[in-house]
Amino acid sequence: MKNHDHEKDAAQSLCISCGLCCDGTIFDRAPITTEDDDVSLKIAGITVVRLGDSRHFMLPCRHLRHRRCDIYHEWRPRICSQFRCKVLNQYMRGEISFEQGLEIIAKTLAHVAELKSQIQSTDGSPKASLTSIFEAWEKRQMTPDQSINLNFAAFKYRI
Repeated sequence: MKNHDHEKDAAQSLCISCGLCCDGTIFDRAPITTEDDDVSLKIAGITVVRLGDSRHFMLPCRHLRHRRCDIYHEWRPRICSQFRCKVLNQYMRGEISFEQGLEIIAKTLAHVAELKSQIQSTDGSPKASLTSIFEAWEKRQMTPDQSINLNFAAFKYRI
């Protein structure tokens, strides 16, 4: 049982050292499921946005503070407790160590900072997730600077 608890604590530590799934970098919004209680959402101050038949809340999440969720150990939407990024999945499968996970996260955060800086200098302030920005560029058949492409590829590879 101790090993399971240690792995769970380590996995939580990886999550709260990153926060990219909550800060609007990877996603613009998060889905709300039918299992998410509307009263709890309201108490948590999470505004529900309807997009067609689905419900979401917009990111960055209002509960993210310094890369940490301030309601992590309380009630939070189902997606928040169930989402597993590539790094977390690799750690949970034993493919990488905790230290390797932290290193990947550090490198990814550096790539994100570089990408945001590059995008800001070429396209104004990034207001959407990095994924959305690149999808929009692709739709408009725009080719950003080669170094931006390389940094985005590294970012996507890690997440």
